[in-house]
Amino acid sequence: MDPPNMRKSQYYDEPERRSDMQLRMTPVYNVQDKTHVEEESFTHTIRHIWPLIFGLAFLAGSSYGVATLVKTYEVDPTYLNMTFAEFREEQVLGEQCRAVDHAVPWKELQRKIRGCRRFEYYDPMHNDCQACPAHQPTDKVFAVFWETQSNCQHLVGNPNIRFVTHVMWSFSTLRADGSVEQNLQYWDDKHIKNCIAQLRMYGFDGIDVDDETANMVINKGKWKDFHGQTVVDYLTALRKALDEARVPDEPRYILSWDEFPQSWTPSDCEIYNNNDGWHRCWEPRITDLVDWVNIMYYNMFGYPQFGNPFHDLMAKHLPERVLPAIKDPNKIVLGVCTGQGCVLPQPEGQDVMNAGNGSAYYGGTTHADSCCL
Repeated sequence: MDPPNMRKSQYYDEPERRSDMQLRMTPVYNVQDKTHVEEESFTHTIRHIWPLIFGLAFLAGSSYGVATLVKTYEVDPTYLNMTFAEFREEQVLGEQCRAVDHAVPWKELQRKIRGCRRFEYYDPMHNDCQACPAHQPTDKVFAVFWETQSNCQHLVGNPNIRFVTHVMWSFSTLRADGSVEQNLQYWDDKHIKNCIAQLRMYGFDGIDVDDETANMVINKGKWKDFHGQTVVDYLTALRKALDEARVPDEPRYILSWDEFPQSWTPSDCEIYNNNDGWHRCWEPRITDLVDWVNIMYYNMFGYPQFGNPFHDLMAKHLPERVLPAIKDPNKIVLGVCTGQGCVLPQPEGQDVMNAGNGSAYYGGTTHADSCCL
């Protein structure tokens, strides 16, 4: 029987007390007896790597799954969903072509195209990059304007893209209120460097300058006198920077300029209506700095000097005014439009006539269409 002071408590959380006799009877290991304290050492064998086998199998399966996902699907950056965007040319090359013996997903095609250099194109027949044909003096321009907001997959998927020689991408800088920044015409070295950096980063072939300043208040109503020198200065800087950025075995970078159709008509180019942005006189020094001048004939309709747009444009305005000013007919590119790509209502068939005459007598055409803008 335990003494009174050693009686167990009725509470479970109170430690159990032991008597001296109980403590003496508790076994104690002899530290000098090593048989009680030492264990047999662990020996590594091949049978212990079985967890590694499962890990390697998981890694291989994950790699295969990710590769399949990338080649088959595309993650839409806006909605974060999977799309089945694919590039196909059905019954054209078929299984005889190594590159398109299957429906080539857009991701796969994009990856192959990025492997080509600036003056090369991806050839699906041989599944490699081929050099673009060298430029010839008789080559004609057929360019299209394409807004950056539009999905470029629609452009690639259009079967008529095979007729296009140049795609002119449109970039704008937006203010916080959503309006377009208007100070891009004031160039400095920083702007030039940014342009060249984007040119190299995206693999573009040149820069098209669409400076639509005119006889405005800021130019004191005389664009050529008060803004013409600014244009010449930044075009000169751009031309120099483009030539310096060119890799020796690459073709020359293109520099083009957009001009209003009425800029060669003295009675019209001097019109000044405060903030009217449609009138300015041609600066002749631009000709030697650019590769071609895109005349925006989609802005022509509605001006009194073009009473009969087709006849006056082709028979009088171009040969009598534009050609003597630019001198080289291959530098003249006619701008045409259809649908919502037109600023003003256009006469029926003007796009076909301008495109035909541009390719027959001048350097080519540029096309603005509602599907592109």
